[in-house]
Amino acid sequence: DKQQRDAIREMIEMLDKAPFVERYALYNWVEEVRELKRKDGSLTPAGEVYRDQVSPVGYVQEKMGR
Repeated sequence: DKQQRDAIREMIEMLDKAPFVERYALYNWVEEVRELKRKDGSLTPAGEVYRDQVSPVGYVQEKMGR
């Protein structure tokens, strides 16, 4: 569980900090170890981290002449 939480948190933080990424979405991976939600609809530890992560603004336009 902790390994899933840490892995998804690191991936989300990397995507949030990448200047060339405006938006992203994670999908429910095929492998059970990488699932965001279980077959019964409940969230996995990774799914809870993804749900609770507050993303920054995806695009900030630079003003001309500044």
